[in-house]
Amino acid sequence: MIADAERSARAAEQAALNIAEEKERLALRHAHQKLRASERLFERAHEILKESTRKSRAPDAAKMFAVAAALGNEALGVEGSAQTAAFGLRPTAQPIIRVVLHRDAQSEQLKKNEDEFLRQHPEYRRPRNGLEYVNETGLAAD
Repeated sequence: MIADAERSARAAEQAALNIAEEKERLALRHAHQKLRASERLFERAHEILKESTRKSRAPDAAKMFAVAAALGNEALGVEGSAQTAAFGLRPTAQPIIRVVLHRDAQSEQLKKNEDEFLRQHPEYRRPRNGLEYVNETGLAAD
């Protein structure tokens, strides 16, 4: 029984090793393909830039350079530069988030307390932080 368990463990270990070796071989092959594609894109981008200015396609060449750099960087495992973030390869705009506050009984009471305090102490100004109450019409309401 112990011998069977040991054989089974060795077989499982060998199978895992074989799978890991195959994955590594495929990853290496994939990285080489990316590098070859990157080299071809760089060459083609250079050719486009050398063409006559009548048929200038500089934006196409710039996109090719960006894609080639991204492919090469990924294949080599290096971080990309700020230039590769252009041309739609990575999102560059910050998302627009709209926060909508809804009032309940507790928040209404807090608002009344705040209003009363500010009436009694005119030296304090009501803070404007962009999170003011907005009524149904979309207008800020105090």
